[in-house]
Amino acid sequence: MQTASNPFQEVQRLARLARLGALDTAPEPLYDQLAQTAASICETPVALITLVDAHRLWIKACIGLADVAQTSSDMAFGLHTIQSPHILEVEDAQADARFSEHPWVLGPNGLRFFAGAPISMENGERIGTLCVHDHQPRQLTSAQRQALQDLARAVAHALQERESRHQLTHQLATSDENYRRVIEYQTELISLAKLDGTLTFVNEAYAAYFGCRAADVIGQSLFDFIQEDDRELVRQHLKWDQEDVVLTNGVNRMVLPDGNVRWVAWTNRLLPAREGHPTL
Repeated sequence: MQTASNPFQEVQRLARLARLGALDTAPEPLYDQLAQTAASICETPVALITLVDAHRLWIKACIGLADVAQTSSDMAFGLHTIQSPHILEVEDAQADARFSEHPWVLGPNGLRFFAGAPISMENGERIGTLCVHDHQPRQLTSAQRQALQDLARAVAHALQERESRHQLTHQLATSDENYRRVIEYQTELISLAKLDGTLTFVNEAYAAYFGCRAADVIGQSLFDFIQEDDRELVRQHLKWDQEDVVLTNGVNRMVLPDGNVRWVAWTNRLLPAREGHPTL
């Protein structure tokens, strides 16, 4: 199967997919939560995160379909979705020659509606999709399309973070100075905060995302950047108990300086206490 018109681009795409290390892996709560959020916003019974490999679609997260881990790429919705950087929306798959014979479409309770946003890496490689399905023909609203695109970006960010973590295991030096230097120049948004939300460190990528300097962010509350309706959810994530696992994942909306709201996926880790004050 070739998904790109340029064979070299397809080689690059598959190489990037392999580096992410997400194929043939167990379900993970973060990706399940992103898929569930897509289903809730789009009001559909089915939502999937799929990764398009050379001859198959690996399903990283699945809401609403049982016992499905992968499927053939023949007639695959995801294969068509990654041909373009835009959302692919199919109002009625039974009336679309590309999908009318797909096993998921056939039958009295077959999937009729499809909307998928490509998962694009920072260099443009479209490695999979965040998609929703319904058993009835329908259309998304403009707000739902925007949310689906935002959530697909959040999936891409989570996958890129996975790749960065693998790279960091080979890059981090033992000294605090070298450690900070590596963190400072990561493209992911990285911060340290006290348990009350007070930011004690942000890297340049974090500061640039909110249109300010790192020095101006330190001392502010991270809750100031979170949409008001989502603040309590984040606070609950940050309530650490000594016996709890010291790693949590979440999804919430952040408010940018221009007033735009974007969905972000994040990972929090509780760090050892320094001078009696744990940080995350």
